[in-house]
Amino acid sequence: MDDQRKEALRRSPRFDVEAELVGHIKPTVAVKILDISEHGVRIESPASLAPAELCQVTVNAPAGTVGLSTRVARCRLKMVTQDDGSVARVYHAGLEFTDDFTESKEVKALISEVCTVEDEEPAEVATEAITEGEIVRAM
Repeated sequence: MDDQRKEALRRSPRFDVEAELVGHIKPTVAVKILDISEHGVRIESPASLAPAELCQVTVNAPAGTVGLSTRVARCRLKMVTQDDGSVARVYHAGLEFTDDFTESKEVKALISEVCTVEDEEPAEVATEAITEGEIVRAM
């Protein structure tokens, strides 16, 4: 399935994190936040996560620490090339927010603070009632 078709099937658009953003799960495993949507987050982890596992993700955002309750949707092994040329094993995991955090003000604020949209402007997500998947950008 191509990327455009995958995007069309998503409940909400994903936003890439504009600078390196780290967090923790389980609470001692450091993870890298790759992208965020109103329904979940994709992370890079040194450890595998079991599908359907519940985990608390603590994100070290510039404005302060944000705790998010998630459920593992998927986890896949990736081989990545390090800066020194060596290859490392990491896991990319898709985590769904639990009902308490899906489309929450905390998630919308985090997206606005740390993400960019295609034209490199900071992403701004409406904090009022919106229809599913509707994103409002700053003018």
